[in-house]
Amino acid sequence: MKLATLAPTAILLTGLLTPALADEYQDAVSKAFPGFQILKRSEIKLKDEDNWDPKIYNERAKARPGLAVGRFNSDKLKDFAALIRGSTLIRIPENKADRVQAMDYYEGYLVVCLGRAQGGYECTKLKMDSMRIRRPHRDFLTTISAKTELCSILRKFQAPKPKRNPNVGERGGGPAEITFATDAIGFFGSDSVIYVRQPDGMYWECGLGG
Repeated sequence: MKLATLAPTAILLTGLLTPALADEYQDAVSKAFPGFQILKRSEIKLKDEDNWDPKIYNERAKARPGLAVGRFNSDKLKDFAALIRGSTLIRIPENKADRVQAMDYYEGYLVVCLGRAQGGYECTKLKMDSMRIRRPHRDFLTTISAKTELCSILRKFQAPKPKRNPNVGERGGGPAEITFATDAIGFFGSDSVIYVRQPDGMYWECGLGG
């Protein structure tokens, strides 16, 4: 899927975050997912073929591309989403007979942490399927303000979304238009997706582009 270029007004600047604030988010991740850390700026780098406008990334996500801060539900409390990875490097050796290339990666996830009235965050994985986080990683996050968006593919799911059956294709509607009144999570780089939390706790997965 090629990436869509969003209008500058649709994306909020997610950080020049101070170290104290950054620690607040990492502390929440460490508590919910021991041994995992938010991807650092040095671990994320886009590739030319990702077809993403460098200006959007450089001006609105580069400071903290593994983190998106906003208000993803209607309670007005601060929430955040993060790309996280484990601390154990996983190595796949080359196997020429089976055409397997050597690969080093970390187990990773996209997580959402919702602010609680009593303080702190309630965190969950958006999907149970893990990502292979290689360094540098190609994906980044940003916060998208309330708007109407045209989705080329639209799916609805309960987080954490169960692991996908590799033998069964995912169904989805589209093209379809959605309107959201809260902030949404933008996941861009190798793919182009917006995640929108619904009042019932479900999420819309809105694929952009063709």
